[in-house]
Amino acid sequence: MEGQMLIIIIPTAILVFAKKALLFLAVPPVATADDPGLAVYWGRHKEEGSPREACDTGRYTTVIIFYNAFGYGRYSLDISGHPLAAVGADIKHCKSRGVTVLLSISGQGGGYSLPTNASAAYVADNLWNAYLGSHRAGVARPFGDDAAVDGIDFFIDQGGDDHYDDLARRLNGYNYYCGRVVVLLTATTSCSYPDHRLEKALATGVFARIHVRMFGDEQ
Repeated sequence: MEGQMLIIIIPTAILVFAKKALLFLAVPPVATADDPGLAVYWGRHKEEGSPREACDTGRYTTVIIFYNAFGYGRYSLDISGHPLAAVGADIKHCKSRGVTVLLSISGQGGGYSLPTNASAAYVADNLWNAYLGSHRAGVARPFGDDAAVDGIDFFIDQGGDDHYDDLARRLNGYNYYCGRVVVLLTATTSCSYPDHRLEKALATGVFARIHVRMFGDEQ
């Protein structure tokens, strides 16, 4: 797939993926309950610029970064040659402008799985300590110690449906632990809805937003 992927987020939560030509769509720069605005996936194409540049256009209310390998003790980002050192500062800059920054787990690669409930717990723990609001000795924070994303987007495009509901509950549990929303949960479903890979996860009722994908799905 060439170009960036965009999400038009509207109250009925319809997801639209588009190519770079659609980067010039005019949308409100501030998200509201009635109009959550426009989101863009970032990190799959080296020529797309930085998260800071995306946020500074004033077009997007959400920037979503890909994270596509997890399970079996493996955790990695997919930012396609972008310099990692600058991403943390860009995340903080975007958040200072009121732009929500999410980490999207999985995507269209094949390097992820949750074979057991325990593996879901391990992944939730890694996301919490490496990318979200906590720190733990021995867990690296790729974006830096003081940069945290706002939440996790579930983009499950390969494999089965097992234990994503467990992962969603684990991540939502941090909200109860902190007494406020510290992990915003969203999901990017396939265009054949209900999405069999996410159906059990969505049934948990812990997702704040659902993006219905309208591009690149053959199932």
